[in-house]
Amino acid sequence: MEEREKHSSLSGNVADYLNKRNNFLKKSELTYYEVLEVEKDCTPEDIRHAFYHFARIFHPDKSGNSKYSWVFNEIKNAYDVLSNEYKRSSYDFENGFINSEDIQEKLTSIGDAMKQLYYTFINEKADAYINSVYHEFTHKGLVIKRALFGDLSLVDPNLLSSTETINVKRLQGPYIDVTVQLQVLIQNGVLHLNSGNFSSFAYLPGFYNPLHFDQHRQDSEAQLYVLYLFNDNVHEVTVSDKNPISLPMKSHMVYGAYIKGPYPLANLDRLEFCSVCIA
Repeated sequence: MEEREKHSSLSGNVADYLNKRNNFLKKSELTYYEVLEVEKDCTPEDIRHAFYHFARIFHPDKSGNSKYSWVFNEIKNAYDVLSNEYKRSSYDFENGFINSEDIQEKLTSIGDAMKQLYYTFINEKADAYINSVYHEFTHKGLVIKRALFGDLSLVDPNLLSSTETINVKRLQGPYIDVTVQLQVLIQNGVLHLNSGNFSSFAYLPGFYNPLHFDQHRQDSEAQLYVLYLFNDNVHEVTVSDKNPISLPMKSHMVYGAYIKGPYPLANLDRLEFCSVCIA
């Protein structure tokens, strides 16, 4: 009975849904829970039921009307996040939807699961990785030499010289190696990430953000560093999480033998500062 009452509270038509949506917007920015009209403590079944309920109303193929396809896209985005335990937990952490007393316990539990998935992905993609590297290398294409994702800021920027390659031992961390993950994403010799949206790299296949699982590092910014070969030339680039990135790019080419290493904005500023001091 309680389950039926919960599901019957979902808007049954376009007018009711849009009216409820506007009421939510009067109070604050719309949350994914409000998009699906579910409570923050809802079950995965509640989320699945709400998605299919609203898909029947707003999906262009179901409704025969593309006028509200933008609504369906919002519903789909909300479902994509809330139906995935890791994405949902990250979303809840970022928006303060979890009781502070429960955070670390849940962080540890999900973190352990994500680490296992990370290693499973690498093992399962071993053959695909080797084949991709062989194909790209023999055609002078795109070969990922090293890729790191996480907190790439320096432990002590004052110890960095202007001509020194940033070694991983100097990084704050935590970070993970995503060399395999990026190599197997290459298609037709190119790699495009976030070209149509600005979602976290943490949600790419085989990725996770290690900062998400430290209660005291939730606000730290993650970066992605990629060292790669293209046409036998060395390239490198570092971008902040959620930004678009395309490989290969001429602007990423390393001139001479100097590889900077992982250099988020703060590190790069330090390198430039040191160069000025020496000059």
